[in-house]
Amino acid sequence: MTFECKFSQTQIAAALDAYEAGADRNELCARLGISVRTLFRWQARAGRNRRALLQLVNALHGENARLREMLGDEDIDRPAN
Repeated sequence: MTFECKFSQTQIAAALDAYEAGADRNELCARLGISVRTLFRWQARAGRNRRALLQLVNALHGENARLREMLGDEDIDRPAN
């Protein structure tokens, strides 16, 4: 059974940013109409997403370095006609 969240991902990210910036937890939860547990759940889910995104970025940097090495830096920096 899945539940529909009444907050968009952008709203959740803004709430987490406000909390991490030092907003009072209880005041933030009251303003949003959520429980503290929901805030912590969002924070845990966002943490997992950030780790996955960081792994993806690191993999892309490695792939980019490998491709630069294959093609040579001068070929990449040359403007296309």
